[in-house]
Amino acid sequence: TPTNQASLPIAPTQAFTIAVWFKRNAPTSSYEPLFSKGDIVGTKQVAMFTSGGKIVASVGGNTVSSDAVLCDGNWHLLVLANENIGGTWKTRLYVDGSATLTEANSGTSTSTANFRIGRSTGGGDYYYGLLDDFRVYQ
Repeated sequence: TPTNQASLPIAPTQAFTIAVWFKRNAPTSSYEPLFSKGDIVGTKQVAMFTSGGKIVASVGGNTVSSDAVLCDGNWHLLVLANENIGGTWKTRLYVDGSATLTEANSGTSTSTANFRIGRSTGGGDYYYGLLDDFRVYQ
């Protein structure tokens, strides 16, 4: 267990998995972070947020998103996995157990920012839904 949130070792070139159940009743066009760690503009270190009812995950500035609108009033399991496959770091987003997209991750940014759940690292954006069983694995 890290002594503080800033020391949580999550970076684009490290293996990790983040899993969370979420429920949001209506799509919104605004940025609502489920979690965030790092730069809040452009090259987010690690973040997952809603945008237009879809889920978007960003690792080192590269993004993957859900195909379907998930802000539908139902619970959904989201899993963000970052792993080294054949010497290339890749980010994979799973929605309700199915992989939606895998993206090569070229990001190298690191951050000592706090890991935030339900808000952006900078604190100006908030998530207005339900989150449950939030887990980080390394």
